[in-house]
Amino acid sequence: MGTRLKVLAPLAPGYEQILTPEALALVEKLVTVADAAVRHEHVELLLSEVHETASDGLLGRALVEAISEKLGDLFAGFDDAQHVRTLLLFADVLEKHGYGSLPAAAEGVYVYRRAQDLDHVPREPLGALASSVVVGWLGAYCRQNQAQALPVLEELLPQIKRGAPMVEEQLTALLGEVCSHLLSDGDGARRDARLRILTNHGPDQLPVAKSSVLAATNKEQVWVWALASAEAGVAPWTAQELEDALIDEVAAAVQDPKPLLKRLLYTVGKLDGRSGDLWSTLQEKRDDGLLGLVEKLTGTPQLGVLVIPETVAAALYSRLADEVLRVTQTDEGRALQMAQFLNPSLWLWREVDRRAAHRALGPLADKRYRSRRQLQKVVGPFKDQLA
Repeated sequence: MGTRLKVLAPLAPGYEQILTPEALALVEKLVTVADAAVRHEHVELLLSEVHETASDGLLGRALVEAISEKLGDLFAGFDDAQHVRTLLLFADVLEKHGYGSLPAAAEGVYVYRRAQDLDHVPREPLGALASSVVVGWLGAYCRQNQAQALPVLEELLPQIKRGAPMVEEQLTALLGEVCSHLLSDGDGARRDARLRILTNHGPDQLPVAKSSVLAATNKEQVWVWALASAEAGVAPWTAQELEDALIDEVAAAVQDPKPLLKRLLYTVGKLDGRSGDLWSTLQEKRDDGLLGLVEKLTGTPQLGVLVIPETVAAALYSRLADEVLRVTQTDEGRALQMAQFLNPSLWLWREVDRRAAHRALGPLADKRYRSRRQLQKVVGPFKDQLA
């Protein structure tokens, strides 16, 4: 044994020749040291020596077992720093002597106590068993107050030794909790921290995070944060994927005018550059090709920045003209109302092909049909405007 054990000489003369029965006696004697500071010194020296003994030796194993049985008594009165650092030292001793997990007798001493204990965990690489202990504490802290725990996670997760099943299992649960709070916590800085943690330490969680973000593009706060993250290149999603998800969100309400208009208004300033894709998708998915929305869209000029592309506008204009012609056979009053929406000055028709629109109005403005004089008075000026 090393010379450091001289401090233990008053407790166990002839320590170098100690055998298994005497190991427990030595530990029992350490427990009786009333001064916690002195006892801490003795315990730390003993653990350091045991750590250096052969991993397959009888002496080391006997001391480990004896210490495990009396761990709570040995640690009584230690301050927070002594408690934490000595626990982690003992975890390294256990690992050195072949323990893949904490002995049952010691588990109660290793339970999470308070957040302040994590301040005393060394910011340096940890062993596998010590990593398991610290990850367990971090998990408990996160369940207690994840928002406050995030900075500590960022400090300590880089020190965790990965690979051991017990560590990976705990980390999966911990990072799953971090991921589940990514959007529920509205604070942008904490969202950034969670995303960094998942990116650096839980890449397997990123697909889940991405799915949750893409499913929440209809929430303004999420949209702003997610877009900024994408543009900064720190997110597992792209700006285009966000836009695609938002188009799908709008399209999901395509058959119901009220929620559809609400969702369209939400996209103003977000999908201005993708308005062609937006309107093409809505036209494709809506049973009447947007015909039933003309009146409501016309009455919502705020949507004008979402320019309807030429192909969509032309098809809709032609379809509206055909519908006016059909309705005039049975309800002239209704047809006259509908014809007002053929005014080429309306924002819907900004990109319509003027020649195609002019042709679409031909049958409605045909003066050979005297029964349509009222309709001709409405439509005629529109046709002239398109000439």
